Amino acid sequence: MDVAGRYRLLEVIGRGGHAVVWRAWDTVLGVLRAVKTIEAPVEYRPLLRHRLRAEALAMARLAHPNVLAVHDVGQDAGQDFLVMDLAEGGSLADRLAEGGPLPPHLAACCTVQVLSALGAAHRLGIVHRDLKPQNVLRDRHGVALLADFGVALLPDPEALRNTGTGVFLGSIAYMAPEQRLDPRRVGPTADIYGVATTLYAILTDANPVDLFTASLDSPRWGGIPPVLTAILQRATALEPSSRHLDAAELAREIAAILPRLPGVEATPDAVARAADVALALLLEEGA
Repeated sequence: MDVAGRYRLLEVIGRGGHAVVWRAWDTVLGVLRAVKTIEAPVEYRPLLRHRLRAEALAMARLAHPNVLAVHDVGQDAGQDFLVMDLAEGGSLADRLAEGGPLPPHLAACCTVQVLSALGAAHRLGIVHRDLKPQNVLRDRHGVALLADFGVALLPDPEALRNTGTGVFLGSIAYMAPEQRLDPRRVGPTADIYGVATTLYAILTDANPVDLFTASLDSPRWGGIPPVLTAILQRATALEPSSRHLDAAELAREIAAILPRLPGVEATPDAVARAADVALALLLEEGA
C-alpha cells in the first residue's frame, strides 16, 4: 500500500494509542522512512489529526540532532500520515526488553542527549509531556532521538495547547504529579520529572510509578548507582520547585559523574561522543 503516491508501507513496527508506525520506502528519494498513520473511529479523527499536525510542527521547529527528524505530514484518501526518519536502533523500551537494564554509563549518556533535545524544546515553549522509554528512539549507532510529540504542549494559540476536560494525556508511571492534576498547566519541570523516571526505568527495569513518594532510604533506590541516587531523588521531587531548574542543570550534574559510573566500556564510542556534543549544544544555546 502506498501513501501520497510516494511512501510504500512495508511492515508495522509499532503501535500506540490510535497510531500505527510503519517501516516504509520513499519511492522518490529511495530511502527507508517511518510513517505514522491514524487508526481510530471517525469521531476521534479530527482531534487526532490536529495532534498529528501539532507533533509535526514541534519536531520540524526543533531540528535538533537528538530529535527524530520529520519530513512530511498530510492526508491521502482520508488517511492522515506523518513521515519521519527511521530509527533503526528501536526504542529504549525495546532495548530494555531485549537486554534488561542498561549499563549506567550508557543510560546516563542517552539521558544527556534527551536533555539536550528537551532544552531546545523548552526554549521554544514546547513541553513534551510524555517522556518514557518507548518515546526515546535510537539510530543505528545507538544515539538517542526524542520522538512522539503527539501530546506536547505548544505555545501557539492555533496549535494543541488546551486539553479537553477529562482527557488524560501521557503515561502515569512517568508522569509528574502536577501533570496528573492539570496537564494544561505544566512547565519544563514536568519533563524533568519524566526524563528522570525514564532514566530510573532503564537503569532498574522497574516501574517508576509514584517515585516522588519514595523516601530517601527507600529500597526502590537500590538499583541506582550511589552517585546518581541524589540526582534522581531531586529530579523526581513532589514539588516542581524542588527539582532541577532546567534541562541544562540536570544534564550538567549527570555529565559531572559520568566518569564515575559503571559500564564505560559498554558505551559505544558514537554514543559517548554524541553525549559530549549534546551537552555542549545545550550549554551553548542556553548561554
